[in-house]
Amino acid sequence: MDADEFYKIDEFTRAKELIEKEDIGYSCVDSYFYIRQPEYRSKYIDTTKVCFISKICKQMVFDLNGSFPEDCVDPTRRITIKNGKYFKFSTSEIAMHHYAFIRVNMNSKLANSSNRGNLEFMEKASIALRNWRFPAVLSFPNKPTMPIILVKDEFNQTASTHVQRSNLRNVHANPIEKRIALICTLRLTMLAGSELVCYELSEYLVRNNFRVLIYTNLIEPKIEEMFSNLGKDITIITNPNDLGLVESYSHLSMCWIQHQQIPSSLVEYIINGKRKPLFIFNHMSFFESFEWPIAYQAEAILADLVLFNSSETFDFQRNYFPVKYDRFMLFQNPAPKRYYDAYDQYEVVRIDSGIKIRNIAIISNHVPEELLSVADELLRYGITTNYIGKNRQLNVLITPELLMNYDVVVTIGKTVQYCICMAKSVYIYDYMGGDGYLTPENFADNEYHNFSGRPYSKKKAKAIVLELLKGYEANIEFMKVLRRDHEIKFNLDHVMDRILNSDVKIIEVDMSIETRFSLLALQGYSQNLHNTVVWIESDYNSKLKELVKKKTAPPNGTPSIDFPVYARRLDIVKIMKKIKAKISRYLKKWMRNIEKSTG
Repeated sequence: MDADEFYKIDEFTRAKELIEKEDIGYSCVDSYFYIRQPEYRSKYIDTTKVCFISKICKQMVFDLNGSFPEDCVDPTRRITIKNGKYFKFSTSEIAMHHYAFIRVNMNSKLANSSNRGNLEFMEKASIALRNWRFPAVLSFPNKPTMPIILVKDEFNQTASTHVQRSNLRNVHANPIEKRIALICTLRLTMLAGSELVCYELSEYLVRNNFRVLIYTNLIEPKIEEMFSNLGKDITIITNPNDLGLVESYSHLSMCWIQHQQIPSSLVEYIINGKRKPLFIFNHMSFFESFEWPIAYQAEAILADLVLFNSSETFDFQRNYFPVKYDRFMLFQNPAPKRYYDAYDQYEVVRIDSGIKIRNIAIISNHVPEELLSVADELLRYGITTNYIGKNRQLNVLITPELLMNYDVVVTIGKTVQYCICMAKSVYIYDYMGGDGYLTPENFADNEYHNFSGRPYSKKKAKAIVLELLKGYEANIEFMKVLRRDHEIKFNLDHVMDRILNSDVKIIEVDMSIETRFSLLALQGYSQNLHNTVVWIESDYNSKLKELVKKKTAPPNGTPSIDFPVYARRLDIVKIMKKIKAKISRYLKKWMRNIEKSTG
């Protein structure tokens, strides 16, 4: 075997014992291949099979290019035993794990392959390996198209010299000089999905020696205070032409973009041919219009990496990008490392309390009627239920310490990853329905749909109560398995380390006429988005004042119009939905006009 070939110890041990017991003379196994990093593996077995263990005896025969009981075996390794017993292991018994496409210098690997004389093959192979980015499929010459999946680094090779690193983006490269990251997001107005992604990313970057600039259109004072508590290296900016923001552009290491919210001044900076930092675009929903790649041509030009919160979102939005575009990666709402660290403490608490449900948290900003009805029913079994979210008993930031108080969490979306990291029992259900406890049978489907509760049907309150009671014990053990097997994609530190310390290259912008027009369209969109959202804030507050005059004021006298607290009391949600729809229609129309004018 070669130095880039690995076997799992337990599988190898069992296979060796079988060979000795059954007196097997020679054997063969299937293989998986890996690409770029030890976490990216072929989803299915490779076409290549591998000679495994052969008995050393006088009947042993090595015949270069000779016959062998299996097809697609390396012709330089075909060892047989004349009249000996042969055995082919199944993939469920053992497989060889081949780091075939993990090299510091891939050209050197190809130059030493048996196909080095086939120039056409070498060119196609080089292009396929150079252009591939997770989670795209790999189209390697003479092999079937292969999906690539994310797996745990079983062989502890992440830090080895096999993995190509970029010194430009190694977050630990210079412990003295702080680097600068710009995070762009539409608004920071509530404790919800995109705000939490922004907050947790900022927290990670500050811990890893970054200064963080956050550009947004709106910020609610309580959210601003929460970000300020992260330390002096956080600066929040709401003016796209802020002098400090503009002066930072030449020093940026990374620009993280949500909702295609990007300062118009930064787009102008790039149009003028200035240095481009690492650009990462993050898409967090397949159905929310602000999460679509609206100015998709400009995004395809600028993005060094395009992230999606689930395979569902990726499948829906993939066609916005050119056919051969492959700078994609899944960013599945990973949780901060503190949730993983809290596991040991939580396990002690759970062992002490036994395997009985005492407390349940229902975490939702849109609790359906059937979940409101379960509390009384659960109380009959001695179970206390707390509702956490907007307009509920608690409207607080979710933390490991908070979750530690509950035996089961009923929720969807981002909180599910928190629970997985803590091995906390989680029951998937909210306003769109849900599949209940995560199980080995339903995990993959729920993961595909971002643990959103789609596309499952609604349930009656009594059915939910019965499922909560019956499935708890089995779910405890399965959550431990999920925590162990999926840390690589649900632990934020692991994911961000992989992004910032990988070989993601900053793509230089070729400022052609077409590129300039696309970036000008993005610049116009960004400026119009900013102006429209600022106008909405003003229009929203004026409408709120009118409604306050018509309705009963809060008990403390003069009504507060802080966004969005009192609005909930006055049913302003309906107004906001109408305004949001109006914005979406306006911006889409504006973009169509731009595209027509630029041909």
